[in-house]
Amino acid sequence: MRKKPIKHLELKTHWARRICCLFYFATLISFSAEFLVQHDRAQIWTWIVWGICLTPLLAFLPGLIMGSPRNQVILCFFLLLYFCFSVMSSFAPALLGQLSLSTALAESGLFISAMYYARWQARRNWLQQQEISARH
Repeated sequence: MRKKPIKHLELKTHWARRICCLFYFATLISFSAEFLVQHDRAQIWTWIVWGICLTPLLAFLPGLIMGSPRNQVILCFFLLLYFCFSVMSSFAPALLGQLSLSTALAESGLFISAMYYARWQARRNWLQQQEISARH
């Protein structure tokens, strides 16, 4: 197996992290739009339920900003639940179905980019440790 140079992995992790952040915010926006189209915005309970549904996704924001690979992997497990609900809602007619489909696509992109980031960052950390131990 050929070892990948650290510089190449740095470039990959850099772009994977940027793409992951882009899909993260796209997921938040499309999920919010889908939820607010589906429910009556005039009632206070809608906003409370929206906040409760969005809180688990927002809990991963600090780890996403810091670039923690473990945070990205755990986020992927949470995304599977949101993805299932989005796919089920995508069969709804008209605008709700289209918004649910866009949410499912954003969640898929976030899942893929987060997994790639975690993989490449873990490999990069491992190569750096090997490099340090080879020096000593």
